[in-house]
Amino acid sequence: MTAVTTVISAISQVYESYLTTEWVFGTIASITTVIGIIPQVYKSYKIKSMRDVSMTMLINYFICSVSWLIYGYCADAKFVMWSNVICTATSIICIMQKCKYDKIDKR
Repeated sequence: MTAVTTVISAISQVYESYLTTEWVFGTIASITTVIGIIPQVYKSYKIKSMRDVSMTMLINYFICSVSWLIYGYCADAKFVMWSNVICTATSIICIMQKCKYDKIDKR
């Protein structure tokens, strides 16, 4: 019976450590941040144009994502860190799309 009690206690501790206010809002923030940029990548790929997207905004988004990534690493905030790994990658994709499609649009 002590093994079962130990397992239940361990599960309870894991459950309590993950279901905190910080975890809930970190999850919501991570998901909504990623959702914000992925549709732009998809739409740009589909229409092969980024004429209406500002390069300044894309560079700002990249700098912001990298800064949050570094903060997440330093603060050991895994949700912040991993969501911004995705955001940094998608911002790089958007910047590459902007450069490529703007060259095509100028022809």
